[in-house]
Amino acid sequence: MSPLKLTTSALFAAGVLSLGGPAAAVSSFGLAVLPDTQFYSRYATPAEGDQFENRYGSDPYLAQTRWLAQHAQALGIPFVVHLGDVVDQQDKPAQWEVADGAMKVLEDAGVPYAILSGNHDVTVGCGYVGRQDDCTDAQRDLSKEPYLKWFPTTRAQQNATFGGRDPSGFHEYHVFEAQGQRFMVLALGWRVSDAGFAWARSVIKANPTVPVIVTTHDNLAIKSDARTALTTPYSELLWDRLIRDNDQIFMVLNGHNHGAAHLSSTNDFGHKVEQFVLDYQMAYQGGNGYMRVMEFDLGANRIKALSFSPWVPQKPQDTLNQFDVAVMTDENNEFSIEMDFAERFRGFNPAFTAGPDNREESLTETVRNLILADYEDVKPVDPVLPYDADDYLRAKDTLAHWRFVGTPGAPVADGGLVEDLTGRNPLKRVPLERGALLGDAVWSADHHALSAANGSVCFTENSNQGVRQSFFQTLDNVPLNDNMLRNGYTVEAIVKFSKDWTASRNQWMTVMSRFGVRGDLQGFLGGWKGSSTLQFAVSNLREFQWEPTVHVGGQAWVTCANENQNCTFPGTAQVRYGANGQYRYTTGEGSVSCSNATFGDPVSGVAKSCAYLAESLYNSKTNWSGEIMIDTWQHVAIVNDPVTHDTTMYVAGAPVLRNVQNADGVAGFAGKPWLVGGAAAAGSSANGFLGCINEVRISEGALSPDQWLTARKTRVTGTGGRQGITGTSGDDLIISNAAADTVTGGAGADTFVYRTMRDGIDTITDFVPGEDRLNLSGVLASIHYSGSDPVADGHVRVVDSASGAVVQVAASAGAFRTLVVLRGVSAARVAASSSFVF
Repeated sequence: MSPLKLTTSALFAAGVLSLGGPAAAVSSFGLAVLPDTQFYSRYATPAEGDQFENRYGSDPYLAQTRWLAQHAQALGIPFVVHLGDVVDQQDKPAQWEVADGAMKVLEDAGVPYAILSGNHDVTVGCGYVGRQDDCTDAQRDLSKEPYLKWFPTTRAQQNATFGGRDPSGFHEYHVFEAQGQRFMVLALGWRVSDAGFAWARSVIKANPTVPVIVTTHDNLAIKSDARTALTTPYSELLWDRLIRDNDQIFMVLNGHNHGAAHLSSTNDFGHKVEQFVLDYQMAYQGGNGYMRVMEFDLGANRIKALSFSPWVPQKPQDTLNQFDVAVMTDENNEFSIEMDFAERFRGFNPAFTAGPDNREESLTETVRNLILADYEDVKPVDPVLPYDADDYLRAKDTLAHWRFVGTPGAPVADGGLVEDLTGRNPLKRVPLERGALLGDAVWSADHHALSAANGSVCFTENSNQGVRQSFFQTLDNVPLNDNMLRNGYTVEAIVKFSKDWTASRNQWMTVMSRFGVRGDLQGFLGGWKGSSTLQFAVSNLREFQWEPTVHVGGQAWVTCANENQNCTFPGTAQVRYGANGQYRYTTGEGSVSCSNATFGDPVSGVAKSCAYLAESLYNSKTNWSGEIMIDTWQHVAIVNDPVTHDTTMYVAGAPVLRNVQNADGVAGFAGKPWLVGGAAAAGSSANGFLGCINEVRISEGALSPDQWLTARKTRVTGTGGRQGITGTSGDDLIISNAAADTVTGGAGADTFVYRTMRDGIDTITDFVPGEDRLNLSGVLASIHYSGSDPVADGHVRVVDSASGAVVQVAASAGAFRTLVVLRGVSAARVAASSSFVF
């Protein structure tokens, strides 16, 4: 931790922070910005597992507002703006309660703020598509809008800065004072109607000398490079209807679109309007508490920005990882732009001046010191790269492990097989269909740096368009097809999204699925019945989606039709017909007509319905990651606890925010295949994966991170001279000395490394063929062997001896020297394919 422990009071005492006095050299003030808090509000509720409190003992929304309540006045931050999407689901009161509590902290501290509605905060949140007769404030029933109940005009009026709201209640303005000058914040909620625009213009007109900052939920977007701002149809509407001909508007802030970017535009007066988008919800932990301070340095004629998290330093030390960066320093989150304020405002406020100096260092620097006073970012641990293709940890209960390794550049054969390292569940490429070509799936040498599998399969044409689909499926009658993963599981996949990924063609592309649709499972209670029983997919926002069909209980009657309709159901089931506890029953297969003609009339004069008896009940539950970058290898692990059935997704080793509880199993249809790289049902296929897949492993039980594919075997190295070398009880990589050693691997799958002929002649006391390996790549390199099969080429052989199998290496054909003796093992058991790494 930093030896410097600074609080606001300490800063004052040390002279680092000053709001007046002869030493001051900066005239500035700050505007605090709270971007989308929707995930903070949602995942701090009991319904979503109170995930922040349970994992960290605190929550980010409260951390933000408490930090502002504690420091805003002393730091010279006179105002706070919220950019909308206060909650994630507007119909969930518990989420509004979280937001209510967080914003009340500001009210209790006397810190004024402006808040506005995002699309998640209103009952109908559709976006702008070139028309103003849908989804604006003018089309809403105001009496049914939760935002107006939780943040009514009466609440906004408690702020001393409050100027007024429009008749809909969705738009408001405030005027605050800083450095002897007045500034307006014009907060425009989702979406502005024609009347709303007229109201906004009238407010500006009524305050003709006041510089205006517009805040709104949607305005700029961000290009796929994650750095460059992009105008949108709605931003152009705002520009044309409000901004371009109102010279008082000099800044626009919005959230909604994920990331951070800046665009400088020129209005009709030839003056700059600085526009900023910031929304961190798709970052680690739903935003990790990130907010921003915008510093208006009136003396130096600059606007400075710093994005930071007051929550990260509060987290327990043992929860921190490389994603817990307290202060963001990239160019879109820490920057400074020029603005000559007096010149920029001269046209409407010729008397504008900077005001007296009030601090001796910039506000952004003081904020940085405060945040980092008791915190240091976690230094990333240098990963241990695989020594060879066998340098990964075996999971003792592995159900299937597929490594996609082939001849680089070659197409995957039609019907070509991918070995399952357990030997039980091989995959095959599905037959070419719907115009698919052989070259649409090719082998590549590209792979994740931490994967010991030295290759991948790359799908170059897959899309959601239903044509040219290439993927793999398990063979018929393999054991995995019947496994519903009811004993907990760990699913790992190492994948990379293509740089050509687009939402329009590749949203909901599939990493892995099971054959068949969940609506055909008798007793499925959820929605989207046409979806696969397992969706390990990628959303339109490039999030990993893990959505299995899960077991939720025993028998129940499932309503299937109203009177005179057809009741359909999977398989054979008992069906009842009636109302008010009076029923008649029959047994049907597939469907039954829900009518008096079929059942007779159990009760006259009332509307009746049918229901079938489901022997098992199912629903779906979903884990979501944050936004995943294209053209970047990612390791994702989904871990389901065998006792609680709570499921946690990890991306790049870090837990995501949106996890689920009590998700029992991955239901499917017994005997039906698993699919990798696509989804299929009833012979049709869709949503193939565009990109590369390195390896996939399914294990029973909950593996910890030190057991994942990205973990390495324990390094055991001799200390020199002839000695006994003993491994651990786990998987080891044992490097011998240049002497005759006696080596015992111990339990686990061990790799014994020999680098030169001088490393022999060893005796390995417990070599297990098929589980342990001999790595002879260094030895073969030392004798300048460059072939691919040293056994067939006469450079490696295994012969029997009284002590066991003897492994010998020849520098030239026939000149064999003994390298190692495998005690108690016959030569016949030492197969080249499973016992050596060349």
